[in-house]
Amino acid sequence: MKIFFGALTLVLSLPLSVSASPSEQIPTRLQLAQVDYTVIHSRLIEKCKTSSPESIPELTKAIAQWDSSNSPALRQLKIISSEHLAKIRGISQIEATAQSEKISEMMTNGLRAQFDNVSGDELKAACNGGYAATSLQSPMLNFSELLNEVVQVKKAE
Repeated sequence: MKIFFGALTLVLSLPLSVSASPSEQIPTRLQLAQVDYTVIHSRLIEKCKTSSPESIPELTKAIAQWDSSNSPALRQLKIISSEHLAKIRGISQIEATAQSEKISEMMTNGLRAQFDNVSGDELKAACNGGYAATSLQSPMLNFSELLNEVVQVKKAE
């Protein structure tokens, strides 16, 4: 688990900008794929209701659009990750799934804690289009593309 704590620190400190190079960031993107974005987005919306209630309709719309194109890929990436974990550790699929769920919980809790600690100004900026324009548009959070890349690598093996 030590490696995942280090990866979590790295993931949370990365700027999720549209200029990131996704192919060079596959390991980090795979770590980001472990996050439960339903939990994270629900927390962000909850905080924005207090900070910037007028932002909720646009933020909710942006999240729904992101979710519709990324949730199926996220589910598939989690399955692939669990299968890979079982293979490299020589454990049952049930054990690998349980370990993957623990990793996902840890990643989600870490990111949720980061959301809980943003300043009021940062929160307002995120609520009022910043999160939708940067994070949700970032190649780092384009999990459909990541799934395509992972599938291509698996085919080449």
